[in-house]
Amino acid sequence: MNPATHALINIGIALLIGGFSIPLIRRRIPMNKTYGVRFPQSFQSDEAWYRINAFGGKCLLAASVAILLVGIYGLIDPPTFYVPLGSTVMLGSIGIACLVSYLQARKVGRELG
Repeated sequence: MNPATHALINIGIALLIGGFSIPLIRRRIPMNKTYGVRFPQSFQSDEAWYRINAFGGKCLLAASVAILLVGIYGLIDPPTFYVPLGSTVMLGSIGIACLVSYLQARKVGRELG
């Protein structure tokens, strides 16, 4: 894949994830089964839902910033190894965001359960 195309895909994904994370951070999304950070602990109560989703939204926003920065770097001065770099940053940052959100959900579940 062309590095510039991959960089544009990274930027698009970063903007999409960032856009979806903002309503979660602002606690605008009520409990539902389609949109949000949906671990079993999230469904314990409204308080758990909003706490877990606000935290998860912040994690996803941080991941989107990392993906966006790598995407911009790929447009400005892509190294020969940009495609594996961009993919690693994207998958790694989202994976870390999910793991940290899960650990927070367990903590909130214990506190409220």
